[in-house]
Amino acid sequence: MGALGLANFVAGFEQHRCSDSGWWRSCVLPDLSSVKDECLLAAEESAYKVLSFVQPTSFSENRRREIADYLQKLIRSNCSCEAIPYGSVPLKTYLPDGDIDFTVFNELVPDESIAGDVYALILGEQENEDGEYKIMDAQFINAAEVKLVKCIVEDVVIDISFNQLGGLSTLCFLELVDRIVGRNHLFKRSIILIKAWCHYESRILGSNRGLLSTYALEILILYIIHQFNSSLNGPVAVLYQFLSYYSQFDWENYCISLRGPVCKSSLPDIIVKSADSICSAPLLSEKFLDNCIQMFSVSSRMSERRFQTKHLNIIDPLNASNNLGRSVQQGSFYRIQSAFKYGAFKLSQALSSQPSGKVGDELSEFFRSTLTWHRKDHRSRAHHDSLTESLSEGNFLSKLSVSECVNLDHSDTTSCDHWESELTTSGVLEATNRLADLTGDYDSHIWSLLNGQCHSFLLSSSAFHPAPSPFMPYPNQNYGFHQRMPHSSIQLLESSPFSVSMQPNMDLSSISALPVSSGNSNEARRTRGTGTYIPLVGKHSTRQFHK
Repeated sequence: MGALGLANFVAGFEQHRCSDSGWWRSCVLPDLSSVKDECLLAAEESAYKVLSFVQPTSFSENRRREIADYLQKLIRSNCSCEAIPYGSVPLKTYLPDGDIDFTVFNELVPDESIAGDVYALILGEQENEDGEYKIMDAQFINAAEVKLVKCIVEDVVIDISFNQLGGLSTLCFLELVDRIVGRNHLFKRSIILIKAWCHYESRILGSNRGLLSTYALEILILYIIHQFNSSLNGPVAVLYQFLSYYSQFDWENYCISLRGPVCKSSLPDIIVKSADSICSAPLLSEKFLDNCIQMFSVSSRMSERRFQTKHLNIIDPLNASNNLGRSVQQGSFYRIQSAFKYGAFKLSQALSSQPSGKVGDELSEFFRSTLTWHRKDHRSRAHHDSLTESLSEGNFLSKLSVSECVNLDHSDTTSCDHWESELTTSGVLEATNRLADLTGDYDSHIWSLLNGQCHSFLLSSSAFHPAPSPFMPYPNQNYGFHQRMPHSSIQLLESSPFSVSMQPNMDLSSISALPVSSGNSNEARRTRGTGTYIPLVGKHSTRQFHK
């Protein structure tokens, strides 16, 4: 479904909605359980093709790490500040033209002063013709709540905020949840697929344009996996349940919360709709969610406010007073509603195609703008044609089926290397464009959050106590900067019913920076961020195929 298709639908839908003969009112979407297994399998295989165009690759990972390393060194050496990346890049859920978010900490200087220093530094580096990287379009956004420095480094959009802990805490939370969900990163793969649909197909992503923020979308996706986990075996199943549920959700009277729908009339008290009308076996326990609040919540001006209802209301699982849907304007809300309804209707049609062999083609049409754009620009058309030919001729499916590739266990390096060598031998996949392992570095995320907490505490107390020199390792003495944060990420796991592989015996006295890779790779040039834009284009656990 392209941009023109959505635009025509939105116009037509509004006309029918205002008339007495509105056809959409009589449309009832089938339950996911009614979709035939072979149709859903074909759709998941086709979704793997879509993901191969938009999922992070080893190439893009290295390039973004090089840029992040460059900016961290630049800011650290010139401004005596620590710049920490957060958001989609360290979470490994960014789209090919996604930006890199940083937050800068300095315990001696308030936001206004350090923001000016960083902006001046970026401006100076922009004029430096001998700089390591080409910097363009430096901007300083002096917003009331958040100061922001924006620029473009080698066609990658960079957003730099200051003393913002919220992004680091949500990064830790989402990475932990992905490990709990498991199933070869079902949560992250679903984020990437649904984000691609929201970004390229329906144009409903971009908080700076009055649309959905990325974090709001991630929580909406997590809610679906949390409440309907027993019936979700792949990212297409998550996408269908996502569109079906939210296209019928009563946004006028309820808010979305991970604990269940919350009646707006009960706010600020959180009164959850009776669970028997949602799902009998949610994935995340109440105890786990409470522990995450203790682990990852941060104090901010936002947490001191009451929850303010807007047109689309999503309660932040780490801060009940924060409305993640506050960026959505009224007109955008109707647009988002229409996109959900249209998307659910079209995906339902695609999954009910007969014969089942047509499902793959229908899903490709569902992601038409995504595939068209990235066939032409992100990867060569020849690469796509070779992959399509291999899939149709079964050159390597006899050794490893597509459904197995979709759920390939990254710990099984033998199978992974075998599959990638088969692709490389047939000229389908170059080594530099191998899909990246989506496992994030949870321990480093925790260190970053602790580092930010330490700087934040020193900033708030610097008027009363002398502060140590910047960027010292965590001191041995107890600063008491956030007593809720345990001295080991294992503590959360010990109090939760889930088992996650972590590194025990963490030493808080030696904090290392996020790992980076070196290299001189160059990615296809691109100047767009993940805001909304128009591309340049003319319940059943018994299902075994996506464990």
